[in-house]
Amino acid sequence: VIKKTPRRPARGSGPNEIFREHFAQIGTRLEMYADDAQLAERLGHSSLWRLYLVAVKEIRTRRAQGADTSSVSAATIEAIRCSMDGVRTRENQALSSKLSTLSNAIAGGPYIGLLGTVLGIMVVFLGTAMAGDVNINAIAPGMAAALLATAMGLFVAIPALFGYNRLITRNKEVSADMRVFVDEFITRLAEMHGESQFSEAAHSRGHHASVPA
Repeated sequence: VIKKTPRRPARGSGPNEIFREHFAQIGTRLEMYADDAQLAERLGHSSLWRLYLVAVKEIRTRRAQGADTSSVSAATIEAIRCSMDGVRTRENQALSSKLSTLSNAIAGGPYIGLLGTVLGIMVVFLGTAMAGDVNINAIAPGMAAALLATAMGLFVAIPALFGYNRLITRNKEVSADMRVFVDEFITRLAEMHGESQFSEAAHSRGHHASVPA
């Protein structure tokens, strides 16, 4: 007997990719994964998972209050979209909250080098004045200090620049994924539970019932 092992996500796949794989199989059962504790543990860092949970929570809250969620009005669908957009905005804010440190390092690093250059030149003139003669021993300490400060400024600014660009690219990808997911979920909700679909189904049942056998 050949035993099949469950397919693992590709190496480097993040929680959002794992959730996308599961959501692709959800079909018409939009609330299927909301109570899956194991999946919730795996997707704790997934922004798409948090968007999904808030949408399901909105549906269940209305159902608990007596609303008929089998026929959801356009206003209710728009309200659910607004709730998801609120979570999406907070997720984007959380993604960009740490970028200020890197931007400060990028902007401040060259100024550290400039400050070192100025201080180094001052030390050169001071050493030359104290020695009373221009020689390597009077110039070397100031020039070394200037070069060291410049190198330290570049050492801070260059990695911060690469990290900042990488994070900006990743944040844009995550933001695009969230925007697409909100549209996809709302479209499926309207397709499965929208008033128009409910009315069409009722009309179809009434039409078939009126046709003589």
